[in-house]
Amino acid sequence: MFVALKSFIIARLPHSEPTTTTTTTKRKRSRGVLKGTIFESDSTQIDPKTSINQFLTRDSRKNFITKVYTILTIQLLTTSTFVFLAQLNRAPILRILSSQLGPFIHLSLCVCSFVSMYALMSDPTRRRGPDKYKYLSVFTIFQSLLVAMFTAFFPSRMVVSAAMTTAVGVGGVTIATVANKNPKYDLTQMGQGIMSVTSVFVGYSIINLLGRLFGFKAGLPWNELLMCSVGAGIASAWLGYHTSLIVGGSHSKYKMHEDDYVFGAVAVYNDIINLFIYILRIMAETQRSKD
Repeated sequence: MFVALKSFIIARLPHSEPTTTTTTTKRKRSRGVLKGTIFESDSTQIDPKTSINQFLTRDSRKNFITKVYTILTIQLLTTSTFVFLAQLNRAPILRILSSQLGPFIHLSLCVCSFVSMYALMSDPTRRRGPDKYKYLSVFTIFQSLLVAMFTAFFPSRMVVSAAMTTAVGVGGVTIATVANKNPKYDLTQMGQGIMSVTSVFVGYSIINLLGRLFGFKAGLPWNELLMCSVGAGIASAWLGYHTSLIVGGSHSKYKMHEDDYVFGAVAVYNDIINLFIYILRIMAETQRSKD
């Protein structure tokens, strides 16, 4: 529920702008002769200034995408390192988390991760300013600690399998999103729909969580495997949506601002972490049902 809530918060923050087309062309009709046959052709004369602006814009977009995925790679490597260390020291970590300090540690990491993410993402001047990498580093460390602590409850083989499945899923969603050039399937226009589904999912999860904490029955059915599958689907949808905003293109109605490469990296990173956690929970629940 907490990971889905972070996706909901990110979606509520301003991070995109309409895609504008600046091409101005002059069309000229001409007649010619090809091997004795008369033909008509349309020659396009492009304003030199417009051509230069288009080239610079395209180059700037490539730099933006490069920055996003460079930051994302560093974040994923950092989290992977923390998870690896947690698996190596799984026994002492489980002893600590099983003690009276366990709930306090878990709650503290959740709050620190959420607060650091909100501090970085909520203010455009902060996530674009000179201190953005400091905020980004703090958020990445807290998030990595939280993920490492969570994965300590699962065997190493299952964690590796979940990571590999997540990598395949992320690659598939990214390739499909980048390859899509049809405006009818423009994911940048589907943000409100994905957010609506996420709102229902988060609300349903909160009611169930409160029922477990305070010992009352909310009267709502709950199936761990089904809810994790829905959560993985929502995380994949957010991943496709954010990737479309980052890549942009003439077929996309909206795109992410080119100064918001930190925002883009954190958004995709959060989607990948969400997907990984849900896949790990699905594997654990499937294994539990077999036993």
